[in-house]
Amino acid sequence: MARLIDRKDKEQAQVVQQADTTRQVNSTRKKDQKISAKDRKNIKINPDDMLLLDTIAHNFFETKLKQYELINLLLEHWVDTKLEPRQQKILKDLLKNR
Repeated sequence: MARLIDRKDKEQAQVVQQADTTRQVNSTRKKDQKISAKDRKNIKINPDDMLLLDTIAHNFFETKLKQYELINLLLEHWVDTKLEPRQQKILKDLLKNR
């Protein structure tokens, strides 16, 4: 009968430094900025999308969000994830000029 290979125990990796895993949130919106109700504009939206927006705003956050607050969060996330840094800079410059 053949003899099994005698293997040594596997060595564990020796960690010299740990990676910095802290999350840096880059928010382009000022949190303390207050907008009056008369400055907000109405938008037209499909009833199904409105129901989805209400459901997300009222059920998936610790406190109920107003619809415009949820839209602000969604827009910030979209800009941060979908636009390239160059496009983000162009958008920021366009908004600054308004």
